Amino acid sequence: MSDKAFYADVLCMVPVWVTAMESNLVLAPYEENTCSKVVFPKPEGGISVAEYLNTLGIKTSLYGFAGGKTGELMKNHYEKLGINTVFEDTEREISFKTVINYPTGQSTSYVFNDLEHITVSKYFSLLKKINNRQHKPDCMIITGKSPFGLEKGIYADIIRSSKQKNVPVITDFSGYELLNAMKESPSLIVCDYSDLANMTQRSIESYSDALSALRIMPKDTAIMCVCGTKGAILYCNSFFGLCQWRKNGIANPYAKSALIAGFLSACDYSSCDLEYALKYACACFQASDMYGNLADKGEIKKYFTEMTVKIY
Repeated sequence: MSDKAFYADVLCMVPVWVTAMESNLVLAPYEENTCSKVVFPKPEGGISVAEYLNTLGIKTSLYGFAGGKTGELMKNHYEKLGINTVFEDTEREISFKTVINYPTGQSTSYVFNDLEHITVSKYFSLLKKINNRQHKPDCMIITGKSPFGLEKGIYADIIRSSKQKNVPVITDFSGYELLNAMKESPSLIVCDYSDLANMTQRSIESYSDALSALRIMPKDTAIMCVCGTKGAILYCNSFFGLCQWRKNGIANPYAKSALIAGFLSACDYSSCDLEYALKYACACFQASDMYGNLADKGEIKKYFTEMTVKIY
Protein backbone atom coordinates (compact mmCIF):
# COMPACT_ATOMS: atom_id res chain seq x y z
CA MET A 1 0.00 0.00 0.00
CA SER A 2 1.30 3.45 -0.93
CA ASP A 3 2.38 5.84 1.82
CA LYS A 4 0.93 8.72 -0.19
CA ALA A 5 -2.78 9.42 0.20
CA PHE A 6 -4.72 8.74 -3.00
CA TYR A 7 -6.76 11.71 -4.31
CA ALA A 8 -9.48 11.43 -6.97
CA ASP A 9 -11.45 14.17 -8.70
CA VAL A 10 -14.95 13.43 -9.99
CA LEU A 11 -16.57 15.52 -12.74
CA CYS A 12 -20.32 15.05 -13.25
CA MET A 13 -21.70 18.00 -15.16
CA VAL A 14 -25.41 17.19 -15.01
CA PRO A 15 -26.28 15.39 -11.76
CA VAL A 16 -29.70 13.88 -11.02
CA TRP A 17 -31.15 13.71 -7.51
CA VAL A 18 -33.50 10.80 -6.74
CA THR A 19 -36.48 10.61 -4.42
CA ALA A 20 -37.75 7.07 -3.87
CA MET A 21 -41.21 6.11 -2.64
CA GLU A 22 -42.15 2.66 -1.38
CA SER A 23 -45.75 1.87 -2.28
CA ASN A 24 -47.97 -0.47 -0.24
CA LEU A 25 -50.27 -1.07 -3.16
CA VAL A 26 -50.17 -2.23 -6.74
CA LEU A 27 -51.97 0.69 -8.32
CA ALA A 28 -54.40 0.65 -11.19
CA PRO A 29 -54.12 3.47 -13.72
CA TYR A 30 -55.24 6.86 -12.32
CA GLU A 31 -55.61 5.41 -8.82
CA GLU A 32 -54.36 7.56 -5.95
CA ASN A 33 -50.83 6.65 -4.84
CA THR A 34 -50.42 5.39 -1.28
CA CYS A 35 -46.85 5.16 -0.03
CA SER A 36 -45.54 3.49 3.08
CA LYS A 37 -42.46 5.69 3.21
CA VAL A 38 -40.47 8.25 1.31
CA VAL A 39 -36.69 8.09 1.26
CA PHE A 40 -34.16 10.55 -0.13
CA PRO A 41 -31.37 8.29 -1.34
CA LYS A 42 -28.54 9.87 -3.28
CA PRO A 43 -27.71 11.46 -6.60
CA GLU A 44 -28.24 8.88 -9.33
CA GLY A 45 -25.67 7.23 -11.50
CA GLY A 46 -22.01 8.04 -11.91
CA ILE A 47 -21.85 10.99 -9.53
CA SER A 48 -22.24 8.48 -6.70
CA VAL A 49 -18.67 7.35 -7.30
CA ALA A 50 -17.56 10.34 -5.21
CA GLU A 51 -19.46 9.08 -2.18
CA TYR A 52 -18.25 5.50 -2.62
CA LEU A 53 -14.64 6.67 -2.92
CA ASN A 54 -15.10 8.63 0.28
CA THR A 55 -16.59 5.57 2.01
CA LEU A 56 -13.59 3.48 0.95
CA GLY A 57 -11.11 6.03 2.27
CA ILE A 58 -10.20 7.90 -0.92
CA LYS A 59 -10.02 11.68 -0.64
CA THR A 60 -12.34 13.20 -3.24
CA SER A 61 -13.36 16.48 -4.85
CA LEU A 62 -16.55 16.78 -6.89
CA TYR A 63 -17.13 19.19 -9.79
CA GLY A 64 -20.27 19.96 -11.78
CA PHE A 65 -23.26 22.23 -12.31
CA ALA A 66 -25.91 22.64 -9.63
CA GLY A 67 -28.68 25.08 -8.90
CA GLY A 68 -31.85 25.73 -6.93
CA LYS A 69 -32.98 24.06 -3.73
CA THR A 70 -32.25 20.58 -5.08
CA GLY A 71 -28.71 21.62 -5.98
CA GLU A 72 -28.22 22.99 -2.47
CA LEU A 73 -29.56 19.74 -1.01
CA MET A 74 -27.01 17.79 -3.03
CA LYS A 75 -24.13 20.10 -2.13
CA ASN A 76 -24.96 19.87 1.58
CA HIS A 77 -25.24 16.09 1.31
CA TYR A 78 -21.68 15.77 0.02
CA GLU A 79 -20.15 18.47 2.20
CA LYS A 80 -21.44 16.72 5.33
CA LEU A 81 -19.58 13.60 4.21
CA GLY A 82 -16.35 15.57 3.92
CA ILE A 83 -16.30 15.64 0.12
CA ASN A 84 -15.03 18.89 -1.36
CA THR A 85 -17.67 20.23 -3.78
CA VAL A 86 -16.87 22.74 -6.52
CA PHE A 87 -20.14 23.49 -8.29
CA GLU A 88 -20.92 26.16 -10.83
CA ASP A 89 -24.22 27.77 -9.81
CA THR A 90 -26.79 27.59 -12.60
CA GLU A 91 -29.68 29.43 -10.87
CA ARG A 92 -31.98 26.68 -12.15
CA GLU A 93 -32.91 23.47 -10.40
CA ILE A 94 -30.85 20.39 -11.16
CA SER A 95 -32.76 17.47 -12.61
CA PHE A 96 -34.45 15.12 -10.17
CA LYS A 97 -36.29 11.85 -10.46
CA THR A 98 -39.06 10.37 -8.38
CA VAL A 99 -39.16 6.56 -8.34
CA ILE A 100 -42.16 4.64 -6.98
CA ASN A 101 -41.33 1.03 -6.11
CA TYR A 102 -44.23 -1.45 -5.93
CA PRO A 103 -44.42 -4.72 -3.98
CA THR A 104 -44.33 -6.64 -7.28
CA GLY A 105 -40.77 -5.43 -7.93
CA GLN A 106 -41.94 -3.07 -10.66
CA SER A 107 -41.27 0.65 -10.51
CA THR A 108 -42.40 3.88 -12.14
CA SER A 109 -40.15 6.91 -12.68
CA TYR A 110 -41.04 10.57 -13.07
CA VAL A 111 -38.22 12.88 -14.21
CA PHE A 112 -38.11 16.66 -13.82
CA ASN A 113 -35.55 18.28 -16.14
CA ASP A 114 -35.00 21.98 -15.60
CA LEU A 115 -31.22 22.09 -15.93
CA GLU A 116 -31.31 21.42 -19.66
CA HIS A 117 -29.13 24.19 -21.04
CA ILE A 118 -25.74 25.35 -19.81
CA THR A 119 -24.24 28.47 -21.34
CA VAL A 120 -20.73 28.50 -22.75
CA SER A 121 -19.69 31.09 -20.14
CA LYS A 122 -20.87 28.79 -17.32
CA TYR A 123 -18.91 25.91 -18.85
CA PHE A 124 -15.70 27.93 -19.07
CA SER A 125 -16.21 29.15 -15.51
CA LEU A 126 -16.37 25.53 -14.29
CA LEU A 127 -13.38 24.62 -16.45
CA LYS A 128 -11.40 27.46 -14.89
CA LYS A 129 -12.20 26.12 -11.42
CA ILE A 130 -10.94 22.68 -12.45
CA ASN A 131 -7.76 24.08 -13.98
CA ASN A 132 -7.08 26.32 -10.94
CA ARG A 133 -7.43 23.58 -8.32
CA GLN A 134 -4.70 23.70 -5.70
CA HIS A 135 -4.07 19.94 -5.63
CA LYS A 136 -2.97 17.53 -8.34
CA PRO A 137 -5.29 14.49 -8.28
CA ASP A 138 -4.06 10.95 -8.83
CA CYS A 139 -6.89 10.51 -11.33
CA MET A 140 -9.97 12.22 -12.72
CA ILE A 141 -13.26 10.38 -13.20
CA ILE A 142 -15.61 11.87 -15.80
CA THR A 143 -19.15 10.60 -15.58
CA GLY A 144 -22.66 11.35 -16.77
CA LYS A 145 -23.99 13.05 -19.88
CA SER A 146 -22.81 16.38 -21.21
CA PRO A 147 -25.18 19.35 -20.88
CA PHE A 148 -27.50 20.46 -23.64
CA GLY A 149 -26.49 23.69 -25.31
CA LEU A 150 -22.77 22.91 -25.44
CA GLU A 151 -20.78 21.69 -28.40
CA LYS A 152 -20.16 17.96 -28.62
CA GLY A 153 -16.65 16.95 -27.70
CA ILE A 154 -16.22 18.82 -24.42
CA TYR A 155 -15.22 15.65 -22.59
CA ALA A 156 -12.50 15.00 -25.16
CA ASP A 157 -11.12 18.49 -24.42
CA ILE A 158 -11.07 17.77 -20.69
CA ILE A 159 -9.35 14.40 -21.20
CA ARG A 160 -6.71 16.05 -23.36
CA SER A 161 -6.13 18.79 -20.80
CA SER A 162 -5.85 16.29 -17.93
CA LYS A 163 -3.37 14.12 -19.83
CA GLN A 164 -1.20 17.15 -20.53
CA LYS A 165 -0.95 17.55 -16.75
CA ASN A 166 -0.16 13.82 -16.35
CA VAL A 167 -3.50 13.12 -14.64
CA PRO A 168 -4.97 9.73 -15.67
CA VAL A 169 -8.63 9.85 -16.73
CA ILE A 170 -11.41 7.30 -16.17
CA THR A 171 -14.56 7.72 -18.25
CA ASP A 172 -18.06 6.49 -17.45
CA PHE A 173 -20.43 7.78 -20.11
CA SER A 174 -22.01 6.59 -23.34
CA GLY A 175 -22.98 7.59 -26.84
CA TYR A 176 -21.24 10.13 -29.03
CA GLU A 177 -19.16 11.52 -26.18
CA LEU A 178 -17.67 8.09 -25.52
CA LEU A 179 -16.80 7.53 -29.19
CA ASN A 180 -15.25 10.99 -29.35
CA ALA A 181 -13.36 10.54 -26.07
CA MET A 182 -11.81 7.28 -27.28
CA LYS A 183 -9.66 9.30 -29.69
CA GLU A 184 -7.94 10.86 -26.67
CA SER A 185 -7.13 7.44 -25.15
CA PRO A 186 -8.31 7.81 -21.54
CA SER A 187 -6.57 5.53 -19.05
CA LEU A 188 -9.72 3.47 -18.39
CA ILE A 189 -13.11 3.26 -20.08
CA VAL A 190 -15.91 1.77 -17.97
CA CYS A 191 -18.74 0.58 -20.20
CA ASP A 192 -21.45 -2.02 -20.74
CA TYR A 193 -22.44 -4.30 -23.61
CA SER A 194 -24.23 -1.55 -25.55
CA ASP A 195 -21.25 0.83 -25.25
CA LEU A 196 -18.85 -1.90 -26.36
CA ALA A 197 -21.12 -2.65 -29.32
CA ASN A 198 -21.01 1.02 -30.37
CA MET A 199 -17.22 1.13 -30.02
CA THR A 200 -16.61 -2.00 -32.09
CA GLN A 201 -19.67 -2.03 -34.38
CA ARG A 202 -20.41 -5.58 -33.27
CA SER A 203 -23.41 -7.27 -31.70
CA ILE A 204 -22.61 -7.85 -28.01
CA GLU A 205 -25.03 -10.06 -26.10
CA SER A 206 -22.84 -12.38 -24.05
CA TYR A 207 -19.49 -12.89 -22.34
CA SER A 208 -18.05 -14.54 -25.44
CA ASP A 209 -19.18 -11.65 -27.67
CA ALA A 210 -17.58 -9.14 -25.30
CA LEU A 211 -14.34 -11.10 -25.00
CA SER A 212 -14.06 -11.34 -28.78
CA ALA A 213 -14.78 -7.63 -29.27
CA LEU A 214 -12.26 -6.51 -26.62
CA ARG A 215 -9.48 -8.37 -28.42
CA ILE A 216 -9.70 -5.94 -31.33
CA MET A 217 -9.70 -2.80 -29.17
CA PRO A 218 -6.58 -0.57 -29.03
CA LYS A 219 -4.21 -1.62 -26.27
CA ASP A 220 -3.37 1.94 -25.17
CA THR A 221 -6.66 2.23 -23.24
CA ALA A 222 -7.82 -0.15 -20.53
CA ILE A 223 -11.49 -1.18 -20.66
CA MET A 224 -13.73 -2.54 -17.93
CA CYS A 225 -16.95 -3.95 -19.37
CA VAL A 226 -19.87 -4.63 -17.03
CA CYS A 227 -21.64 -7.87 -17.95
CA GLY A 228 -25.15 -7.02 -16.81
CA THR A 229 -25.46 -8.07 -13.17
CA LYS A 230 -23.23 -11.13 -13.53
CA GLY A 231 -19.68 -9.79 -13.45
CA ALA A 232 -17.14 -7.67 -15.33
CA ILE A 233 -14.27 -8.02 -17.80
CA LEU A 234 -11.02 -6.08 -17.46
CA TYR A 235 -8.87 -5.63 -20.55
CA CYS A 236 -5.64 -3.85 -19.65
CA ASN A 237 -2.45 -4.35 -21.68
CA SER A 238 -1.12 -7.75 -20.62
CA PHE A 239 -4.06 -8.45 -18.27
CA PHE A 240 -7.30 -9.89 -19.64
CA GLY A 241 -9.63 -11.29 -17.01
CA LEU A 242 -13.31 -12.07 -16.43
CA CYS A 243 -14.69 -11.89 -12.89
CA GLN A 244 -17.97 -13.64 -12.14
CA TRP A 245 -20.01 -14.22 -9.02
CA ARG A 246 -22.20 -17.15 -8.18
CA LYS A 247 -25.51 -15.33 -8.05
CA ASN A 248 -26.84 -12.55 -10.21
CA GLY A 249 -26.78 -9.15 -8.58
CA ILE A 250 -29.68 -6.71 -8.45
CA ALA A 251 -29.67 -4.10 -11.19
CA ASN A 252 -29.47 -0.58 -9.78
CA PRO A 253 -28.25 2.81 -11.06
CA TYR A 254 -25.44 2.99 -8.49
CA ALA A 255 -23.66 -0.33 -9.14
CA LYS A 256 -21.24 0.89 -11.81
CA SER A 257 -20.13 3.73 -9.53
CA ALA A 258 -19.40 1.21 -6.78
CA LEU A 259 -17.40 -0.82 -9.30
CA ILE A 260 -15.20 2.17 -10.19
CA ALA A 261 -14.66 3.18 -6.57
CA GLY A 262 -13.82 -0.37 -5.55
CA PHE A 263 -11.36 -0.73 -8.42
CA LEU A 264 -9.49 2.48 -7.57
CA SER A 265 -9.41 1.70 -3.87
CA ALA A 266 -8.08 -1.82 -4.49
CA CYS A 267 -5.50 -0.60 -7.04
CA ASP A 268 -4.14 1.86 -4.47
CA TYR A 269 -4.14 -0.75 -1.68
CA SER A 270 -2.54 -3.53 -3.73
CA SER A 271 -0.11 -1.41 -5.78
CA CYS A 272 -2.08 -2.17 -8.96
CA ASP A 273 -2.58 -5.92 -8.60
CA LEU A 274 -5.18 -6.05 -11.38
CA GLU A 275 -6.63 -9.45 -10.50
CA TYR A 276 -7.16 -8.36 -6.90
CA ALA A 277 -8.56 -4.98 -8.00
CA LEU A 278 -11.03 -6.60 -10.42
CA LYS A 279 -12.31 -8.98 -7.74
CA TYR A 280 -12.70 -6.18 -5.19
CA ALA A 281 -14.41 -3.94 -7.74
CA CYS A 282 -16.95 -6.65 -8.51
CA ALA A 283 -17.48 -7.26 -4.79
CA CYS A 284 -18.33 -3.56 -4.35
CA PHE A 285 -20.59 -3.73 -7.41
CA GLN A 286 -22.57 -6.53 -5.80
CA ALA A 287 -22.49 -4.88 -2.37
CA SER A 288 -24.35 -1.76 -3.56
CA ASP A 289 -28.13 -1.53 -3.45
CA MET A 290 -30.85 0.28 -5.37
CA TYR A 291 -30.85 3.17 -2.87
CA GLY A 292 -27.16 3.94 -3.28
CA ASN A 293 -26.02 2.29 -0.05
CA LEU A 294 -22.76 0.36 0.04
CA ALA A 295 -22.44 -2.57 2.44
CA ASP A 296 -19.77 -2.40 5.14
CA LYS A 297 -16.26 -3.71 4.49
CA GLY A 298 -17.04 -7.02 6.19
CA GLU A 299 -19.86 -7.67 3.73
CA ILE A 300 -17.69 -6.57 0.81
CA LYS A 301 -15.01 -9.02 1.98
CA LYS A 302 -17.62 -11.79 2.04
CA TYR A 303 -18.54 -11.06 -1.58
CA PHE A 304 -14.83 -10.85 -2.45
CA THR A 305 -14.18 -14.41 -1.24
CA GLU A 306 -16.98 -15.68 -3.48
CA MET A 307 -15.53 -14.09 -6.65
CA THR A 308 -13.76 -16.15 -9.30
CA VAL A 309 -11.49 -14.67 -11.96
CA LYS A 310 -10.66 -16.38 -15.23
CA ILE A 311 -7.51 -15.10 -16.94
CA TYR A 312 -7.22 -15.17 -20.74
